[in-house]
Amino acid sequence: MPTCESFGCDDEGCYKDEYGDYYCPDHWLPGSEEERHLAKMFAGCVVWAPVIRDIAVAPMKQDALALNPQASTCTVQLPQPSDFVDLYQHFMVGAFNINVPITFDTGERWLARVGQGVSYSEDPNSERRRARRESEFQTLKVLHEVAPSFIPRVWKPERTAAHQICPEYYFMEYIDGQPTKDSEGLLVRPHYVCDIRGWNRATIRDLAAFAVQASAVSFTGIGSLVPPEQDDPSALPHVGRLHVPRISYKLKEGSYLSTAELFYAMIDRSLGHFSKQTGIETAKKNLGKILECLDIRDMISMCPALLEEGPTYLKHADLKPNVFLLKPDGSLAGIIDWEL
Repeated sequence: MPTCESFGCDDEGCYKDEYGDYYCPDHWLPGSEEERHLAKMFAGCVVWAPVIRDIAVAPMKQDALALNPQASTCTVQLPQPSDFVDLYQHFMVGAFNINVPITFDTGERWLARVGQGVSYSEDPNSERRRARRESEFQTLKVLHEVAPSFIPRVWKPERTAAHQICPEYYFMEYIDGQPTKDSEGLLVRPHYVCDIRGWNRATIRDLAAFAVQASAVSFTGIGSLVPPEQDDPSALPHVGRLHVPRISYKLKEGSYLSTAELFYAMIDRSLGHFSKQTGIETAKKNLGKILECLDIRDMISMCPALLEEGPTYLKHADLKPNVFLLKPDGSLAGIIDWEL
């Protein structure tokens, strides 16, 4: 991976694109230390020039108008590199997707949710990416049926030859809300797991209401949703292989009938990784990790609740509270970013 040596930078997250431009947040993005930190979180995840170029050739406008016949025209707002920090702060861009705003002449607003890779070297339309995106689409469809106040509507354009040269995308209803902020007014970062500063009674009330509504639909197995096999609008998707970034790509099996099965698969994957490493020093370092894995396996086997098979329910894969968009009074405007 090229680094920005001409600037004295040895950061492995500093990319150089095919045009010879560097994408290191310490160099191409001016601003405060906080802004550079926000950009650096996604260094290598968003390589702007080729991403924007590919979005620009997508038949997005035609697709949106075809799915919204009440409108006669619409505008598509393409992102720009200079907008990175603002877009990230407002949850319009992340490590896996870019949300492109679309405004119709009827006043309606949508987002085109465009998939991108963990790095641009990963094909955004790869099978793993496609499966995750499809799972999110199916999840939003199901949840909107039971919790329309909190989950946006979604629409998927029909794939044509024109879509083969651009990233996959679908459309999502725009939600007017702000991501959860911390006590200093900054966006809650990913490592602040379950940080609920900024929430109030209205937030908790709406989250409880959503949990009750989401529990109305259940499935069999632990994994990601795949479309129903029959062409029936009323048919529910079913559970397939688990597609959660940074975890599921290492797992070959799934879906899982119990939580214990999933944990066993994760532990076995780690043990298999350790067994492939060679050398005395490496073996010494890994011995403690191997024993820990075996201890955890034993503890799981002694927990009846983890071994139980039964109905499963939709759960957000992300524990960060900034997936909850809030209104000014603290009530819940919506829950987004189900594909992670």
